[in-house]
Amino acid sequence: MSPETGPIGAELGSYLRNETVRLLRMSVYNQFVPSVGIENRTSLRYLTAHHVRNLATQPAVRLRPRFLSVRRVGWARPLLRLRSEVPATVHGADIYHSPLFRKHWPYGEDLDDEPQHPECPHRVIVIERALHESQLPLHWHEVPRFREPFAANCAKLLKIAEASGLEALEKETEDPALARAVGAAAAVHFLDHVAEIHRLVHVRGATRIDMDTYLSDDTLEVALMATRAALEATDAALKDPSRLAFVVSRPPGHHATRATAMGFCFLSNVAIAAHEVLKRSDKGEFSRPITRIGILDFDVHHGNGTEDCVRQQERIRFVSLHEHPQYPMTGGNPNEHGPKHNIWNFPLPAGTDWHNGYAEAYAEALNRLCSGTDRSDVVSDLDLVLVSAGYDALASDPLAGLHLKPSDYSEMAFQLIHRLKPSTPVVFCLEGGYDLNAIGEAVSQTIQGALRARAEQPQAVV
Repeated sequence: MSPETGPIGAELGSYLRNETVRLLRMSVYNQFVPSVGIENRTSLRYLTAHHVRNLATQPAVRLRPRFLSVRRVGWARPLLRLRSEVPATVHGADIYHSPLFRKHWPYGEDLDDEPQHPECPHRVIVIERALHESQLPLHWHEVPRFREPFAANCAKLLKIAEASGLEALEKETEDPALARAVGAAAAVHFLDHVAEIHRLVHVRGATRIDMDTYLSDDTLEVALMATRAALEATDAALKDPSRLAFVVSRPPGHHATRATAMGFCFLSNVAIAAHEVLKRSDKGEFSRPITRIGILDFDVHHGNGTEDCVRQQERIRFVSLHEHPQYPMTGGNPNEHGPKHNIWNFPLPAGTDWHNGYAEAYAEALNRLCSGTDRSDVVSDLDLVLVSAGYDALASDPLAGLHLKPSDYSEMAFQLIHRLKPSTPVVFCLEGGYDLNAIGEAVSQTIQGALRARAEQPQAVV
């Protein structure tokens, strides 16, 4: 077995010991889920008796159960009309979407019913509806489904990768999009991690990874589609850097570590896209080399999975603003920058809003993202920016305690684009955000702010 296939060994074993305890003891969603046996909460492959003993001594994090207040989705909430604020000379934003992102849902096919879990298909429905009604200049790109039968094709690719290495997947022609998604995911995560999700879904018919993270019969297909969407959006942005992209996908990815699915997440899409770009650059596939990629994560929860997946790659700079203490109880030390000095965390207390702490932290975060320094006058050295765009920092969100407004995201996106070199490719990928009455407006505001900033950059006009 080649090294990249990630055999269950000392490194992975150590990983599971650390990560399993964390994911089991710190449940965002545990106040909504009935008590279940430990065998139903996680794969036994991710669990040892040692972990169970440790679990008994660890307190659970309990949050106020405000999700229960989001009972009626409120489809008819008035939406902002934003076109007039974006100059006509701007190309617009590319929106990557798929009907498949309405799958991965074990609670019934009738989406008119009230959602029984915060990470629900309704999230992409309200976002797409808000974008259609926003009158922003948007270009819609539907990501095609993988070829059928998905489960059998995926199993075949996993066997090829295990036997011959990930490079062998690049020669597969039966479903090259699936081969690329599996190969890119397994290059960042352990191959065993991807194979384990396949086994849980398509062999065991499991219903949960852990107390937060449910499974359905199409979970892996949807997760790999989200990875594919991030890859294709990044490909297009690199071909035409004047364009902006937003990937409206689910499930989110930024909590998925190299070996563990957790916090509603299975595959770290942003980290996968970043590593794929560097691999292609090293092969000389771009007209100029990609020397530095920035990842900005403004989800209210720390992107522990993304950080884990990039902390050994000095060409990727990861910056996260998040509430702390809060799930997953990581990212609390702003002075810990990882072995490659490429990690910058900005923990914020509950109650922080834009005018009382967030704007100041965000300005510093952009400096670190763009130059690795605390100076605003240093020119950005980034060749690509990927944004983990989570909207659970909204004051109305049920799962956290920061107090942003939808309009704050317009200013955040404006400042980000304005801080970059003209026409730096930027791809936003949806992460969290669970207030169905506000997330659509917040995403629309994000795109509006980014386009407004692009309009002020000479290379952004056509």
